[in-house]
Amino acid sequence: MTLSDYINPWLLVTALSITTIALLGALRLYQIHASPAPEMARKLLHLCGGILGLSLVWLFDSLLPVLALGLIIAVIFLALRLSRPMHEGPGQVLYEVHRDSVGEFCYIASIVLLFMLADGNKLLYTIPLLVLAVADTFSALVGSEYGKAHMVGWKSTRTPEGSVAFFFFTFFCTHVPILLWADLPPQECLLISINLSIMLMMAEAAAWWGLDNIIIPLTAFLLLSAFIDMGAAELALHLLFLLSLSLFIRVWRNHTTLGDDALLGAALFGYLIWAFINWLWFIPPFALLILYDMLSEPSPLRSRRVFKFPVILANSSGGLLWIGIHVISGYPVFYPYVAGFAANLAIIMLVRYLHAYPDANPVKTIMLCTGRAQALIIPSVLLFSGITMASLSALVFCSLSVVCALLLFYRYQPMITAYPINTQRWNLQAMITTISSLLAAIPLALSLLRT
Repeated sequence: MTLSDYINPWLLVTALSITTIALLGALRLYQIHASPAPEMARKLLHLCGGILGLSLVWLFDSLLPVLALGLIIAVIFLALRLSRPMHEGPGQVLYEVHRDSVGEFCYIASIVLLFMLADGNKLLYTIPLLVLAVADTFSALVGSEYGKAHMVGWKSTRTPEGSVAFFFFTFFCTHVPILLWADLPPQECLLISINLSIMLMMAEAAAWWGLDNIIIPLTAFLLLSAFIDMGAAELALHLLFLLSLSLFIRVWRNHTTLGDDALLGAALFGYLIWAFINWLWFIPPFALLILYDMLSEPSPLRSRRVFKFPVILANSSGGLLWIGIHVISGYPVFYPYVAGFAANLAIIMLVRYLHAYPDANPVKTIMLCTGRAQALIIPSVLLFSGITMASLSALVFCSLSVVCALLLFYRYQPMITAYPINTQRWNLQAMITTISSLLAAIPLALSLLRT
């Protein structure tokens, strides 16, 4: 039973749209008369918008009015961004903070998606949105006010103090609703809250360009949906694995060129694969993280640790594609998954080797990098299928995939000996490794055709 059963839902949509406009106006007046820090007005809008969003599951029982409301508010935000008079007026609530971001649109999308996914389940809707509205708001204010040091990474704005605050706010935003609404033993409530708080803290630290406004609530929804059905022992095992992986990455971080946000994102990515796909699928990305520095020439940027989480995504793009295919189809597309990570490992080694030895013979260099990539390919394939004709065939096709990726990257990457690290390089690498991994799918395709 919702309020729309008694009041026309389109009147409610109109009222909420007017309330949003009034809120923007009130916050603009607050800016003019009180001159707060630029981040304060933006975060107050973030908080109040979340409170309005929390009401939707009690106001509406169908998606259409919520979708219409989201579109109306998105148009308002678009006008604030594109119309100069509006941008310099109420738009300053959002844009006085000079930051490239699509956060306001991600916020709207996350509310609509949560409403659709929760399908009337108030617990699954409320907790992710509470975390987004409350924990994200106050952790940012704590970090900006009390943060003394930034996490290591290129132009990083995250602070350890902000991340710790995010953990505690998320814990209470999770624990109180679960205790009140979920019929679960206290120890399970506690473990769910701790697990979710740690994982969302990692997701928040890794997110960029305002994408935390959609990454945090959707990750919270997916994890909470899984944790609700787990017992205390299973929840404890998940917590132990995540903490062990995080501790290892913390110890190992000086052997990488990755910033703190990228390492936190890598730990969460590895946990999600281990927990929700299969532990064998954890091996290739973990091997890439460990081997890329061990088997490569020294990086000129090693001491600076400049690479952010988008670099992790670029190196995982092929793997993410095959994970998606596996989840949707159920086919064991593990070999092309391995090939994608092996190709990224080989390209990293190629770039470093040619930077150290710019006059090296291209053929010998490609052979060398392909040979070193076997350190990832061989254990991954043999652990998956043992020593069989199928695994030997997979080794051959994974190696061919790596060779193809190296040839394409060598051919199309400009100034390869200058150690390129710009966006063009990562986009090209992601595209080439994803395409070349298709070669490793040939054995599976042939076996499906025979059956």
